[in-house]
Amino acid sequence: MSRQTAMKKLEELHKRMEESVKAELATAKHVCTTADIWSGNHRSFFGYTCHWLDKNFKRKSAALACKRMFGVLSAEAIGHIMTDINTYYGLNRKNIVLSVTGNGSNFVKAFKEYGVDNASEMEDDGGHDISEFRNKICLPKHHRCSSHTLSLLATSDLIQILKADESLFQRNNMVFKKCDNLWKKCKWPKSSEVIQETLGGCLVVPVVSRWNSLYDAVVRLLQHKPKLDELCDKLSLPRYTSCELSYLDTYKLIVAPIAQSLDFMQGEQSVGYGCLLPTIITLSNKLIKIHQKIEHPFSTIALELEKQLRTRFRAFFELNEEADLALAAAALIPNVKLSWLKILQKTSPQFTYTRIAERVIRIITDYAIKLNLPTTNKNHKCEGSYTEATFYDFSDGEGSTASLSKLTEEGESMHFISNMMHQYLNDDDKTSNVWSKYPTLKDISLFCNTPLTSSGPVERLFSFAGIINSPSRNRFTDFSFEKLVLLKANIPGHSS
Repeated sequence: MSRQTAMKKLEELHKRMEESVKAELATAKHVCTTADIWSGNHRSFFGYTCHWLDKNFKRKSAALACKRMFGVLSAEAIGHIMTDINTYYGLNRKNIVLSVTGNGSNFVKAFKEYGVDNASEMEDDGGHDISEFRNKICLPKHHRCSSHTLSLLATSDLIQILKADESLFQRNNMVFKKCDNLWKKCKWPKSSEVIQETLGGCLVVPVVSRWNSLYDAVVRLLQHKPKLDELCDKLSLPRYTSCELSYLDTYKLIVAPIAQSLDFMQGEQSVGYGCLLPTIITLSNKLIKIHQKIEHPFSTIALELEKQLRTRFRAFFELNEEADLALAAAALIPNVKLSWLKILQKTSPQFTYTRIAERVIRIITDYAIKLNLPTTNKNHKCEGSYTEATFYDFSDGEGSTASLSKLTEEGESMHFISNMMHQYLNDDDKTSNVWSKYPTLKDISLFCNTPLTSSGPVERLFSFAGIINSPSRNRFTDFSFEKLVLLKANIPGHSS
């Protein structure tokens, strides 16, 4: 096949793929996007993916862009390229629930300066629809990647905690220096053969850019603990002492719940935004249990990590306004609901069940009105044989929803959602079948759980880019490179 024929075929395939993606996005009511920047072979690329749920809560995804970026990767440049991509695919701040990005300062600044709050001010002040401002930068609501945040907890935060105890910090450095010397041997063919022969398998080598890689490397190393002396002798490396292996065991114990939470939140198919609150509260609970289980000084490390977790996710542990979407999303996962609240109450007793349940009802009512969903009994009647005796009591004096007379339209909506939520929270059905009884809540759950908690999908897009960005293809134009990356990401089984 000649170069011209190959380029023509690439153009045709890309055009069909792009039309298919646009057609699918046109049917999606709510979407979430993920974005990040990747550099390879002295070039920088902006990656952008889109995700949504169908009516059966099945996750759909599409890679939208892997565009070359020139010059300074500033907040303004990021804002312009995101706005251009959104406009091209018919996306806007009304159908993008959240945009999830890495924690880079340029992304944070972009959303701070050009985010939805500023766009709302433009619309309110001028009295015009936001479409009139299409030439201006207008970004949706923002969420910093939770997996990246947890990765910082297990790396930079952990190092800072260790530095508070000089002897423990030195011990950590000595142990991992010995590990580094062993991992370096994996890169050499002759040494790698010795490792394969002795252990019957390979070791995992940590990669700075890959989350959890250090933890995974330590776990694999400890799996071969009985053979490490033999291996070290063959490689002419000093043996691990029992004290050093004990330290690695303790490291594994402390970091394990962070690594497991990080891996869980990177899930794309089964993880929605409602998993965020239960996951970080579960992680907090596990770290506290480890603190109570192990001895000093390691118990202090677990406790300090738990404190840092609360600092990094302060908005969610304090359930402030920023956590509203996550709060509603968690409540609208049938097998979760508010089950995590009893753990949060151990450290924050002010969050009573009644108080949080009433707040969830207010949030969900607001979303129902915003989404123009049925909020009166004329449109929907909940199924099931429930009585007042089976409902939770929400009349503790903090604000009652039990007796509402002379209702306004908003009050009537609150009353309708309140009754429905009472039934839903008491429903024993923890499967997706429960939505047949509460179609309005199902629609709100689809909205709230559309966002992902992690920017992992765009990182996977960059994995395709890394495979394609080989020296043998250095004559590709930026446009041809992007088309090939998007085809690889969007068409299963497509060969590059």
